[in-house]
Amino acid sequence: MDAVTAYADSFVARAEKYTPRNGALAEQIDRNNGTPLSARDLTWSYAAFITMAERRAGQYPQSWYTREADPLPAPSNCTVSSYSGTYIPAVAAGAPNTTNECQINILMNVNATTYYGENIYIVGNTTELGDWDVNKALPLNPGGYSDQRPLWTLDTYFEAGEDVDFKFVRQEDCGQPWIYERNNRTIGVGPCGTAAGVFELA
Repeated sequence: MDAVTAYADSFVARAEKYTPRNGALAEQIDRNNGTPLSARDLTWSYAAFITMAERRAGQYPQSWYTREADPLPAPSNCTVSSYSGTYIPAVAAGAPNTTNECQINILMNVNATTYYGENIYIVGNTTELGDWDVNKALPLNPGGYSDQRPLWTLDTYFEAGEDVDFKFVRQEDCGQPWIYERNNRTIGVGPCGTAAGVFELA
């Protein structure tokens, strides 16, 4: 049983590694470098996390259906509806409490020509960027890479009002040391309430 638990925990650890500090969960992560893919802030991902945390803690809710019970009748009419409410982080289940923070969505685009098997990462002076620890660097997404433009992107969140110092680093596929940019780069994150920022970087 311990081996099964350790195996399952390895999946959770991988998700944790590539989840930003504000807890935003994407629908998927890239199998090669952990870049968030597809739908952002997917409700199903949050529900799966809460379910996992409860089961990991030995909590099992009562079943909502039994064989003896009659199935619920289907509605005669299907209508579109919505409900407005207040979001409260499920901190008891392990979700991060984001109500005390103000973070700004930042998108970085950088042109970096690579060959097959190479990856581009970003490391910097914030928790999101690994606090200059390259082993915690964030991978960039090559989803927009083409012959016309060798585009790598990063979509993440930073604390409002902070200056972010960083470098891009290249990881080759043959076990060679990381290749760092010569000079640091800096971007300024807008104050709380600022719209998402887009940075086009050469």
